[in-house]
Amino acid sequence: MRAPLILGFPLAILGCTDKSDDTAAGGAVTNTITNTVTNTNTNTVTNTVTNTITNTVTTGTTGTTGTTGTTAPAEVFSGALTYTETYDGDTTCDAEIALTGTEYTGDCDGCTFAFQVEGEITKESGSAGCDDMYAQLSLVPSGSVSTNYLAHWDEWVYEYYSWWYGTTYYYYYDDVLVWGYGVDYVYENGSGGYLHYYYPGPYWNFALADGDKGTLTIDGNNVSWTFSYAGTYNEYTYLYSDWYCHGAASYFYDGAANYGGFWSGTGELDCDGYYIDVWEITPTAGDTVSVTIDTVSARTTFDPYMWVNDGDSCSIGSADDSFACTYPPPTYECPSGTLTADGGTYQVVVGSYGDCDSKNASGVSEYSITVDSPSDPGLSVLGDNVTSSSVVSTPWTIEVQASGTLLK
Repeated sequence: MRAPLILGFPLAILGCTDKSDDTAAGGAVTNTITNTVTNTNTNTVTNTVTNTITNTVTTGTTGTTGTTGTTAPAEVFSGALTYTETYDGDTTCDAEIALTGTEYTGDCDGCTFAFQVEGEITKESGSAGCDDMYAQLSLVPSGSVSTNYLAHWDEWVYEYYSWWYGTTYYYYYDDVLVWGYGVDYVYENGSGGYLHYYYPGPYWNFALADGDKGTLTIDGNNVSWTFSYAGTYNEYTYLYSDWYCHGAASYFYDGAANYGGFWSGTGELDCDGYYIDVWEITPTAGDTVSVTIDTVSARTTFDPYMWVNDGDSCSIGSADDSFACTYPPPTYECPSGTLTADGGTYQVVVGSYGDCDSKNASGVSEYSITVDSPSDPGLSVLGDNVTSSSVVSTPWTIEVQASGTLLK
């Protein structure tokens, strides 16, 4: 019988050295591994293979402070949030959001807890998607809000400074959940670098007191809250805009006299100034045209003003106190002005600044409009007691339900 083939292969290279020897601190580590293989067959051929391998490994010195690097902040809150937004009855965003809170070590004087919170969308639907959720409500970073925070105070004072009134207002709350945010406003400084435009935060802002736009419940380590917001989105259409035209073909210049004129009309306005009258003229190109607004009686006098729009429906000029009214109001004067026609149609808009006679119980103000022009300007009424804009209001809602557990 043929003897079997025996390979004299150093099997020790397939083995693993003792792990405990490899991790000794400092010095040299010697591992000796001996493998003996004996095969005996019927032809009394004996092969003994002995492989002795010695590995010497010199290890470094393990530091006493452990592994260097940044330690991840501890997780201190875990929860979930649902965010639902509607527009005109249609669900535009319906999102499920996982909340993870990590330790906050900044200033939080008097708070019972505070943490940085990261919202991550786990499921979403809706006709408009959920890319533009309010960061304050969803806790998902959005726009310039790069970081969200939540904190709780048993008693909290919200300080608000009004630049308009130059006054600081204080609002006092009990049992309040407060939202904080960090911003990411940066701009290029002209030399390739980027600088923060504002202090990055956090800025603390009022979020929710129980019973104010929602509910807040804290039971031991369990925290839950709801928000309920509703409002209207107003879309304005400016019919007779007083926005100034840049680069217009002609401009209307404030006058200095009552220019009179062959073409004229009369109108009435409420003294309170909520409505306007709109006249149209289409003078011949190249004509110099003067427009004058004057009062018609002492009882119905008021303080009129006007602006003129061109064919693009933006303002090419305005006039207010140009000359003494025929029947002066208690204060101020009447408007007039001139333009050089470009061949198009112009809107002359007349309004009231009030200042009516105190004996005018009706509140109706009367005026005359006259146009001085070399040719017929085609003076006509386009709008009688109308508003300068129209608005379409569309309702919207935001509903939030959230809950979670404080882990520390």
